[in-house]
Order: sequence, then structure tokens, then C-alpha cells
Amino acid sequence: MTVLKGLIIKLIMTTLILMIVFTLFFGFSLSTTLLLSFIFTLIAYIGDLFIMPRIGTTLATITDFPLAFLGLALIARLIFPIESTPWLPSFLASLLITSGEFFFHPYLLRKLKKRNLGRY
Repeated sequence: MTVLKGLIIKLIMTTLILMIVFTLFFGFSLSTTLLLSFIFTLIAYIGDLFIMPRIGTTLATITDFPLAFLGLALIARLIFPIESTPWLPSFLASLLITSGEFFFHPYLLRKLKKRNLGRY
């Protein structure tokens, strides 16, 4: 239940950020933005579960920005029907996601330790 709850929290955070940035500010379709959010969240959450407990919350948050930026740009390039890579929306969304991860990582680590999930 801890893992599922963390995934849902991260999905909601990521979806809201991507909807604001990609759909509201840059006019991308809502359905494709939701798909981007779902794919990106699953990939990022796997990293949160398996890598973040080993490297710590600070380093995980620092590395989140470049990984989110490149990940969003590449996934968006693949799923949006556009001719160029959406660098600016990916950059802005990555800034906001990294800010959210600053609060999410300590929460998730506390929950994982409490439930004895993951390797420490």
C-alpha cells in the first residue's frame, strides 16, 4: 500500500505540473499530456524506489532535474505529433517537478523505511 500511495501522489503531482505547463501554457492536447504524465511518472517512480534509497534524497533531487528534462523532452518528442523537440516546456516542467521532488523524496524514504521496503 505504501508503494501504491507514493505512486499516486507522484502521479498527481506530475500530472498537475505537466497539464499546467504543456497543456495550459503551450497548447498541447490534454490526452497526450496525460499519456506523457503516466509514462514519465512510472519511469521516475521506479528510480525513486530503487535508486533514491541508495543515494539519498539530496543527490536524488539534484539528479532529478537533468533526468526529468531529458526524459520529458525525449518522451514528449516521441508521443506528441510535432516536428521538433519541446525543449522549453520540458525545461519549465522539470524545474517544477524537481521542486516537488524536494518534498516528495523525504516523505517516500520515511514511508519505505517505516515499512522496511527497499535496501538501505
